[in-house]
Amino acid sequence: MSYAAGAAIGWHRDKPEFGDWLTLIPEQKTVLDNATVTSDWIVVQDREDVLSRLTVYDKAGKRVRELALPVFGNVRGSSYDRDTDTIYATVASHTAPYKAYGLTGGKLAWTLVW
Repeated sequence: MSYAAGAAIGWHRDKPEFGDWLTLIPEQKTVLDNATVTSDWIVVQDREDVLSRLTVYDKAGKRVRELALPVFGNVRGSSYDRDTDTIYATVASHTAPYKAYGLTGGKLAWTLVW
């Protein structure tokens, strides 16, 4: 069994053996930078040319929609807080300094944090 280099794979905690792994997000033409699993969604960050994008998938790996950033720019880093079900991301551009945003895991709504 082999997997594409740009794919996101997953497994069930009760069946962690390699033969039971499955492809959640298939390889694409863009570069996959990060994938975060929230309470309801999988949020994938990829890069096309020099622009980062966020795409929302359901937990079965079906693409739901592209998620617009709160401001023009690129996601420079992100982390997930499971207790609050929030993805924290820094967004920056060549004309604006870094800003930190929170993205709720269920509703996928942006809020400015700092």
